[in-house]
Amino acid sequence: MMLQRQKKWLESLYAIGAIIIGLILLVSFLGRYLMISAEAPENMIVYALEDTNIYYAPPYIENHENSGGIEVSKLKAMTIKEAKELKYKRDASSSALGYFEEATTLNYNILLILGLTEPNPSRWNEDGTWNW
Repeated sequence: MMLQRQKKWLESLYAIGAIIIGLILLVSFLGRYLMISAEAPENMIVYALEDTNIYYAPPYIENHENSGGIEVSKLKAMTIKEAKELKYKRDASSSALGYFEEATTLNYNILLILGLTEPNPSRWNEDGTWNW
């Protein structure tokens, strides 16, 4: 009878171990493809065109100022929070190029929480400036 109890306990332990290992493998496989994104903080400085009610990321303006499509002299600096309060919209091109969000994988975030990797440099500084 004692051998029977030990055998059931050991089988349960193996089953729990197999489930845990399976979950770890599943999360590590899927974690490469699951992206977690973070939006730009509201204190970030952006450039807005008051005529069109559109705001742009400063790196976008710096990279496209010679294209002739944006009148740099009419741009006004403000925070994202101020632009949202004025009901301004993000520039579609700036958004498409990913200036307003950072994306990382689930695996990276798990490793970061466990302290097994260093954080990537952020696109944004705490004082509201862009880190480009």
